[in-house]
Amino acid sequence: MTIKQQEKEFLSTYNIHDYDVPLTSVDVVIFSIIKEQVNVLLTKRADFPFKNQWAIPGGFIDIKKDKQIEQTARRKLKEKTGYNVPYLEQLGAIGNNHRDPRGWSVTITYFALVNAEEVSFDEYIV
Repeated sequence: MTIKQQEKEFLSTYNIHDYDVPLTSVDVVIFSIIKEQVNVLLTKRADFPFKNQWAIPGGFIDIKKDKQIEQTARRKLKEKTGYNVPYLEQLGAIGNNHRDPRGWSVTITYFALVNAEEVSFDEYIV
């Protein structure tokens, strides 16, 4: 039996539900320089957990919509802020069993740099 055939047989019996899967999300840190100071855009959470608290824009990966993690980052950023940014760069991942009260979670973080004249931060500045 070839390696490809062995792999096909293995995958035919593999059950992804045999393993606990952490919650997986993407967060985007948006930096801008305003009046010679670095600013970070935050949004107010609409839902629990942490309802009405300030947060970095982000959300869960939708495996039916998103073919890549960056696609999730762009989609969530548009949903949460209304903005499309031309450039995103992945920073890394953060995860543990206590950062989200819903369970073990991992978030992949991105950053975006935006020109302050192109994006209105006024409604987000506290």
